[in-house]
Amino acid sequence: MSATKSDLRARAPEFTATADATVDLALEDALNQINLTNWGDTKGFLGQIYLACHLLKVWATLTAGTPMASGPVSSLKDGDLQVSFAVGAASSSPLSDVALASTAYGQLYLDLRDQVFSDRVYGW
Repeated sequence: MSATKSDLRARAPEFTATADATVDLALEDALNQINLTNWGDTKGFLGQIYLACHLLKVWATLTAGTPMASGPVSSLKDGDLQVSFAVGAASSSPLSDVALASTAYGQLYLDLRDQVFSDRVYGW
């Protein structure tokens, strides 16, 4: 069962003023990231809504001119003094776990995903 604009706005009233076309696009993008066969109807429905809300928050940030972070700081320099740090690869994707955790909706999505795939290990 695919979520609708009304379903999304009932759970996230902050998007009431968001253009219908933008909400539809976020719902479509979110549905493309969720395999409803694996997620099931109820969790897939909620996962689509939470992921769409996360995307709407990210898009609003990008529209406001705030770029997404490109990764952790790997070096600092002050005059002739420079310090470098070893850092792991970071993803700037709005769907990386780090980016998802940056919004309340992304955190809800991650929680649902962990319930659906409870026996799966995510690189730990």
